[in-house]
Amino acid sequence: MNLKTCQYFVALAEEMNFTKASEALHITQQSLSGSIKRLEEEYGVELFQRKPYLKLTPAGETMLFYSKQMLRNESQMMASLADLSAECSGHLILGMSRQRI
Repeated sequence: MNLKTCQYFVALAEEMNFTKASEALHITQQSLSGSIKRLEEEYGVELFQRKPYLKLTPAGETMLFYSKQMLRNESQMMASLADLSAECSGHLILGMSRQRI
């Protein structure tokens, strides 16, 4: 699974609507549907119950938990790397004395 597929899955899981999720992602509904189908095939699980309404399966709940972690970690990594490339990172050591009463 790549990060874009991960983003697509999280968007759909949050919207619970293919049309709204595809609009938010600025992709076609067919692209989103195909991406989710390939993801389900890759892991051999059904991520969404589609009838009578769209709902996450237990596998989908697990995938959502880990997908959000992966996206959060990637975002933190990008921020850290941006700081390093801008030479804006380091260590700050503070010293404090006790207040006398």
